[in-house]
Amino acid sequence: MHFGKLSGRGAPRFTRSAASGTLRPMNSNHPPSCDVAIIGAGPAGLLLALALARAGVDVAVLDRRAVAARAGGEADRRAFAISAGSRRVLEGLGLWPALAPCAQPVEGIVVADRDGPPLVHFDHAEMGAGPLAHIVAAADLQAALVGATMAEPRIRVAAPAIVEGISVASDRASIDLADGGALAARLVVGADGRNSLVRR
Repeated sequence: MHFGKLSGRGAPRFTRSAASGTLRPMNSNHPPSCDVAIIGAGPAGLLLALALARAGVDVAVLDRRAVAARAGGEADRRAFAISAGSRRVLEGLGLWPALAPCAQPVEGIVVADRDGPPLVHFDHAEMGAGPLAHIVAAADLQAALVGATMAEPRIRVAAPAIVEGISVASDRASIDLADGGALAARLVVGADGRNSLVRR
């Protein structure tokens, strides 16, 4: 995925392709830029992108893997425990209706030592606030997030795109890509896992 050079005349600007969710060049003398660039298209990155976009922020999401692979093309056998607070965030973004049918409610939590008796027991009935959490398959969560991301006009996705370096100036950052392209952003967010390039 090539964003184009940040310097020099004739550098291409990119806009989102509704069909593919990727970026395509437009004829422009302005370098490609956005308000917030998010490195990583996992659940954390896409959820933040959606929340920012719904608040009127222009977002670019970059990931070294194709988004289609993250949405089910590659097996992901993990599951997430979605807390009640996180469920409300998903509800606020309109994502929960797609997840609710495949989510398993957690109605009680028992805290205990390995071989000892229970130390604490949380019961949703006593708290009167619905399930304490829901268990959601990672593939289901990612599919819902990718679908919403592709439908959001303020989000541009570049994937696969390998970030090689990030340089920071007084008012913006420049993201350098392995294919020679670059992107400017007012803020860069690292959502690219434990070995995050952004965090380094």
